[in-house]
Amino acid sequence: MNSVFNVSSIGAYPFVLGLFSGYPVGARIVSSLRQENKISKSDGEKLLVFTNNAGPIFILGTIGIGMYGSAKIGFLLYFIHIISSITIGIILGKLYRNMYRDAVSSTYMDFSTFGEIVSSSIKKAFYTLSTVCGFVILFSLVISMIQVSGILNFINNIWIQNFILGLIEITSGINLISGIASTNLLVKLLFTSFLLGTGGISVLLQVWSVISDSDLSIKPYFIAKILNGALSSVILYLAYLFVM
Repeated sequence: MNSVFNVSSIGAYPFVLGLFSGYPVGARIVSSLRQENKISKSDGEKLLVFTNNAGPIFILGTIGIGMYGSAKIGFLLYFIHIISSITIGIILGKLYRNMYRDAVSSTYMDFSTFGEIVSSSIKKAFYTLSTVCGFVILFSLVISMIQVSGILNFINNIWIQNFILGLIEITSGINLISGIASTNLLVKLLFTSFLLGTGGISVLLQVWSVISDSDLSIKPYFIAKILNGALSSVILYLAYLFVM
């Protein structure tokens, strides 16, 4: 973690879980580590960018098989999603190689209060789950209101309309994009890959919510995720030429 991403070794914990757990687990773990002073502020803001990712069940199952009807597409999107996120993390580590790293407390395991730890974990998990569900429901409602109101009808392009909706909430947006009556699969996947890389406004606010109790800033995350989305699209275009 130190040599590749320029963060402390404990960053491996949110990094690994972030690869397999989905939004916003990575951000939640990073925020907790920062509140416990186990990572520095600079490390936390870098970790946020590449440890908070869409989960494999969502990409492989919901998007790949459920929306596109192809496990191959699901694996391609997940592989590119992870590669792009790791690449952004490496770039940030190289750019901020000499960033000041403040002192942090030592890390150790204490099982003397195991029951309290389990209870706290369950409470945090329930809070995170309810927060995620709340944001998904809220923004799905917003998308439905936009569609019913016809506020985007001035845009005479179904691709752009659905892309904008995807920037609001990625699940609904990607579902609309995958359902466009077009044989141009590459364009669909480019839009999908970009939305997965950025996460959309719904995920952004989820992350902002879970880090609100820490001193971590949302600005580096916001900027880096836009770059992540762009990089994901570029990698997908190159991979599509060889795989599909």
